Amino acid sequence: MSIRRYKAEAAHDRGSTLSGVLIALSLATALSVTAVVVTPRFLTAQSIGGDVIAARYPVNQQFINGLGALIGRSVEVLAVRPRGATPYAELVLWLEDGEHPGRLEPAELAVLSHSEVLQTIVLYQLFEGEAEASHVLDRAAAQSAGFCDRWRADSLVAPTVLATGVADMRLEQTGRPYEATQRLRITLTWSSESSDGPDEASVLVDAAMYYDGEQE
Repeated sequence: MSIRRYKAEAAHDRGSTLSGVLIALSLATALSVTAVVVTPRFLTAQSIGGDVIAARYPVNQQFINGLGALIGRSVEVLAVRPRGATPYAELVLWLEDGEHPGRLEPAELAVLSHSEVLQTIVLYQLFEGEAEASHVLDRAAAQSAGFCDRWRADSLVAPTVLATGVADMRLEQTGRPYEATQRLRITLTWSSESSDGPDEASVLVDAAMYYDGEQE
């Protein structure tokens, strides 16, 4: 599927909906971070206790809390791609259900990607001002093998670097593949040159999951 066909008129609502969370996630504003709204689907270290790891450094805990909130408030997690043959660990997110309820629009989709080589976490979305015409994005296509590579490489897609210096991002699901809601554990490891060694933290998110109807 070519993503280039989605050129059309500008979308205005998407940016305002996500701006607070993106500001909260940006390391460039980490010292003056905007508070994120924690939904019931997002479970923090404080509420779960031993099931998650709390970061040593507050700025890292604040970041992973924001990341969990971003995923937890998404409409659906369309695909979970743990690191395998490629140096990426990735999530395909339906971030919000906007102008056409129940229909996934390209402007509402994002790929959250961790590069093991670059040690970055990047959110890939359509450039501001680029939106779909009348074409409906196939949700199954967003789950297909190779979709993340095509989305990241497309000229209409803009990368937003959310974090640097993250050595690893691990993604773990619980439950059967066809269950509508699954618990997703995200664990981040920050590289460090200090004597304290790397910092690590995790969050649990109860995420709505897309399922294509074929049980394993």
